[in-house]
Amino acid sequence: MAASMKDADSENLIDNHPIFKTLRSNLSSKYSSKYPKNIVEVVTSDIFVWDRQNLHLLTTNINVILANDLHYQTLLCTNQPLFDVDGICVSASGLYVVIYGALGVSVVELPRRCGQFAKFQNGCPKIVTKTIPIGVHLFQVNDKLKLLDVKWFSSHQSDNHLLLLTSDNYLRLFDALSPQLPVQAFCLAENTLYKSNFGSNLTLTIPAALGDEQAIAFDFGPTNQYLNKHIVKLPGEDIVSVFVLFGNGDVYCVLLNSSSFHREKYKPEIIGPLSMFPAAEDNYGNDATSIICLSTVPPVLVTATSSGKIYHSVVLGRTSSDDHDDVKVCKVNVETHEDSFVLINTIKDCCKM
Repeated sequence: MAASMKDADSENLIDNHPIFKTLRSNLSSKYSSKYPKNIVEVVTSDIFVWDRQNLHLLTTNINVILANDLHYQTLLCTNQPLFDVDGICVSASGLYVVIYGALGVSVVELPRRCGQFAKFQNGCPKIVTKTIPIGVHLFQVNDKLKLLDVKWFSSHQSDNHLLLLTSDNYLRLFDALSPQLPVQAFCLAENTLYKSNFGSNLTLTIPAALGDEQAIAFDFGPTNQYLNKHIVKLPGEDIVSVFVLFGNGDVYCVLLNSSSFHREKYKPEIIGPLSMFPAAEDNYGNDATSIICLSTVPPVLVTATSSGKIYHSVVLGRTSSDDHDDVKVCKVNVETHEDSFVLINTIKDCCKM
């Protein structure tokens, strides 16, 4: 009984904290949106909230809230985003926060921590933070270009790289410390060329059978040794797999070697489309929307559709016994969850706070 009362008190402290009152006031104002926004990020005990009305980042700490401290910190952006913000994401090191929307990307460099609860700048209420617009020229010269997905690309070499998926079927890698031009650009569809900062066209095609299908989301997966035992990883190399989801349900795996990004004509290896077992005539739906790779062994891909279905797929690595080894295929087992509408309804209920 005492434990349940303590939990209830903690929930009340969190629910009534001013940072969440500000969030709820934004949801009920003209700055609200009928579309879901990923404007709250929780990393360890830190909480970050995007203030859509004032275009600031708000932050506090769970330990601060539980200590009945009603204060939070406001991180003022030196370059406020000129686009509608759809989400925020903190880097693995906790040094940066990416702010993104369909029409742009910016990176906020977080200040130093010190003092009680490791607050930013010893708990200063308002802090001016360096804000770095990413690929401004890219979005300015392509007025129809939309950002579809963005994630931090973490490696042993750095923690300041972002991987962007855009509506022209390109994956572009940006360095937040040199944000104007991409470090590399990888084409995911035929007949699409992009002029890189190296002065040459970098193209990478997936078979023409894709037709006009659109890459819509991606997520990082395990190392290449699991997916292809014939690839030899050299000392010092950092190879990361990227699972790319297309609107027709196809999934491709792109193997990126971060130690080769400096090469002018670097082309990553493409595996796919991944074979689905058991097979389905409709490829398990043609309305795929998002993908997540769970850090399990073997890895599990979770894909969602606009109709509310969630598919769990177990990725089976390629071995030397696979037939037609020149064709790069991974076997995937799929399980369908018909009751996933419960998740959608729960999200809608949370948005009504």
